Amino acid sequence: MPWIKVDTTTPSKPEIVKIAAATGLHPDHVLGTLVRFWCWCDSQTDDGTLRGVDLDTLCALFKTPPEFWRAVEKVGWISIKKRFIRIPNFARHMGQNSRNRERVRRHRERKAKARKGVTEQACNADVTLHPRYRNVTVTLPKRYRNALEERRGEERRRESALRALPASCRMQDAGRSDAACAASPLRGEAPRAPAKNSPTQKPRSEPPESPEAIRQRSELVKALRDVAPLDDSARSWKRYHRVASELLAANPPYTATEVRQFPELLERLGWEIVVTPECVAKHIHLVRKPPPKAKSEMDELREMLARWVSKGGGNGELRTCDANGRST
Repeated sequence: MPWIKVDTTTPSKPEIVKIAAATGLHPDHVLGTLVRFWCWCDSQTDDGTLRGVDLDTLCALFKTPPEFWRAVEKVGWISIKKRFIRIPNFARHMGQNSRNRERVRRHRERKAKARKGVTEQACNADVTLHPRYRNVTVTLPKRYRNALEERRGEERRRESALRALPASCRMQDAGRSDAACAASPLRGEAPRAPAKNSPTQKPRSEPPESPEAIRQRSELVKALRDVAPLDDSARSWKRYHRVASELLAANPPYTATEVRQFPELLERLGWEIVVTPECVAKHIHLVRKPPPKAKSEMDELREMLARWVSKGGGNGELRTCDANGRST
């Protein structure tokens, strides 16, 4: 069932008081008329614009004088035009979107209250161990005890071997190639290569871009935004920068001027495609080497006639005629 949102503070809002003072009506009468009007608007429009409704229509529907709606317009709750009426902030308080938001808000509040109740119940629970289980001793089976003792013995041997090594080889990475580490009693095999991003190997850092490369990249991004506009989300900006990197990696690199010539190329070729950054990266090479222009039917006919004349047809002469059929 459709419904609208009316807060508990609505009857005492300053707008209600101003409308009542301007019209001489009781605030309850003003609130009831406005609630009826809002319910009617919610059933008549989805975007807050009542087309074909004017001031006389409102006066006839709700049995109110024109001064009432002028006072409502003065407080900013309605906008009256000649051929339509608009409700400001309609989607915030009315319509299906407003109801969906209110439903989601109430659902979240219920979940938060339930989660808070469960947390408080868990925190207030008695966690004291029962006296029956305070002095219980757990005995593992023999095979598990033996495995545990073997593991502890290996750890002790490893620790003693690490203490016997030089200080430079006590890193668990063991990625050094000096003789002391190669003769380590912990490993019988040859030392392995240093692991990626290990403490013994400094991570590789890419050289920073030059100011000229940064300037070219920003110009390409601006040109791509002009040619293939997208929204301002982070995903769109990543697409712009990825395509700009591809264009800069070309040999020679493409410029912002060539990117802005791309729509003219599509218009010249007669292509009707949706221009995206990836489309620009795929077909930008046609700006430097445009495809040959397609021949018209008349050009093909002329070429056929020329080949026919070159082979001896028409006594080796090619004549044209005017509009009246006379040879020229």
